[in-house]
Amino acid sequence: MLARLSALGRNFAIYGLGDVATNIVSFLLLPLYTRFLTPADYGAISLLLTVEVVAKIVFRCGLDASFMRLFYDCESDTDRQRLASTIFWFLAGSNGVVLALLLIAAPFISSHLFGVPGYTLALVLQLLYTFVVGFYFIPFHVMRMERDEVEAATNV
Repeated sequence: MLARLSALGRNFAIYGLGDVATNIVSFLLLPLYTRFLTPADYGAISLLLTVEVVAKIVFRCGLDASFMRLFYDCESDTDRQRLASTIFWFLAGSNGVVLALLLIAAPFISSHLFGVPGYTLALVLQLLYTFVVGFYFIPFHVMRMERDEVEAATNV
């Protein structure tokens, strides 16, 4: 029982505190935001965050959840590496095409989304950021699942 509680504490520290730290930093930056940003800027940030949520769904194609499932079906490390690299290259190719189209259309999207000029660069940066972050799930899931396998082997 103590081993499970210890593992729960470690998992909370690893996965939970990262999310909490981000929220704390955002809260501490609030006075800075209110001093330098206008209400229109707040609206633009909200729209950019909405674009990020939608783009993240499109860029990941649900492969983050299926990767975890398929990882356990692989019989060897070579099969797991092939799975990870196949998913990576598929996402790089398909998302690269989607990103290129979005970057070409960014001025049009920006003018219609924000209603005023001047936010195209912010939209482009948000799309590039979301594209890059769309690959983070692969190493994070691998580390998590390999640690789970090690813990399961030591508890047997």
